[in-house]
Amino acid sequence: MLMSSSLSAALIIASAASFSPGAQAQPATDWLELELSAVDGCPSRDEVVATALRLSEGGMQRAVRATVTITADDRGFTAELVMDDPEGQQRRVLSSPYCASLGDALALILVVSSDPVSLAERLIAPKRELQESARLLEESRLLEESRLLEESRLLEESAIELGAQPAPSSPWRTSPPPAERSGEPLGPPSQPKPRRSWPKLELGATVAGGLGPSQGPALGLSGGLGLVWPRVRAEVRGSYWLPSRAVAPERSEVGAKLTLAAGAARAGPRWAWDTLSLALLGGVELGALTAEGFGFAENRTTRGLWAAGLLAPRLAWQPLRWLALGVEVEALVAVTRRTYAAVDSDAILYTVPVGGLRIAGGVTLVFP
Repeated sequence: MLMSSSLSAALIIASAASFSPGAQAQPATDWLELELSAVDGCPSRDEVVATALRLSEGGMQRAVRATVTITADDRGFTAELVMDDPEGQQRRVLSSPYCASLGDALALILVVSSDPVSLAERLIAPKRELQESARLLEESRLLEESRLLEESRLLEESAIELGAQPAPSSPWRTSPPPAERSGEPLGPPSQPKPRRSWPKLELGATVAGGLGPSQGPALGLSGGLGLVWPRVRAEVRGSYWLPSRAVAPERSEVGAKLTLAAGAARAGPRWAWDTLSLALLGGVELGALTAEGFGFAENRTTRGLWAAGLLAPRLAWQPLRWLALGVEVEALVAVTRRTYAAVDSDAILYTVPVGGLRIAGGVTLVFP
C-alpha cells in the first residue's frame, strides 16, 4: 500500500526540519494540547509531542488542541486527526503501511497549523545561506584572478622597458587571457561563407511503351543525363523507338513501319520525402521519324522532322545512396503531324495523331 502524495511530502519536510541546524527539543508545550489513542507498535503521545517540539524549536504563535485516533486493518494504519484552533475545527484522515510515518506526519501537521510561516522560513534559511556563501566565494576567486593577471601584465611591461624578452610564463598567471583561451584573434567575428549548393549528377536508362507517333503500341529505349537540386530537376535524353506498323484502313497488307530517333530536354519542380521524390517535368522532343513502306509494288523509305511538347510526372525511389528507381507517365503533343500515302494513289494510309501517351520505368546511377 502506497502513501498519499500529501503524506509523502509531509514526511520529507518533517525529516528536513528535524535535522536542521539548531533544532532542539523544548520542554514547554503551552501551544499544544494532544490526546492520542493508538494501537500497539505506534508512536505514543509523548513521542509525537517530542517530534512537534523539535520541529517548532519552542513556543508557537497559536494554540492547537488535537485528538488523534490510530487504527489498524489489513492494508496498514489509519490516523484520524481532529484539531480545534482559533479558525475552527479541522478533520483529516491519513493512511500509511507504517505507523511510525503517521507519527511524524501528525507532528508536522500540528506545527504547521500553529505557525506555518515560521516553519517555512526556517526550512528555507539554510538554503539561502549556502547560496550566499557560494556567491561570496565566486566573487573572491574572480577578484584574486584579476589581481594576479594585473601583476603579470605589469611584470611583462617592465621587462619590455628594460630591453629584456618577456618571460614565457609567469608564476602568478593562473589562466590565459580571453584571446588565448578561445584560440581566436581579437576583433569582430568573421562572417561565415555562404554554402554553395551543388547539384547531384544522375545517369539513367529507361524502357518505355506507348502510342504516338506510332499507330499501335511501340517499344522504346532511352538513356539520359540529369542534374538534381533539392527543389529542381533538369535532364536531357536520347531515345530510339523500335519499328511499329501503320496500315491502310481498307488493306492491312500494305502500310509503313515507323521508327523514331529523338532527343529531349525536360525540367521542372521537384519534391522530396526521405527516399521518395516527385518531379513534374515539361520539355520538348526533336528527332527524325522514318517510314519504310511494305506490301507495295515499289517500297520506299522517307525520313522527316519530328517535334513534340512533353509533360510528365516522375516518381523516384532511392533505396541506396548511389542507386534510384523511377517510373513516369509522359503525355506528348505533336507539333509536326506527318501524313503518309501510296505513290500511285491519293488514298491516305496514316496521319500522325496530335497526341500520345507513354509509360516508362528505369534505373538511375546517382553521383552526389
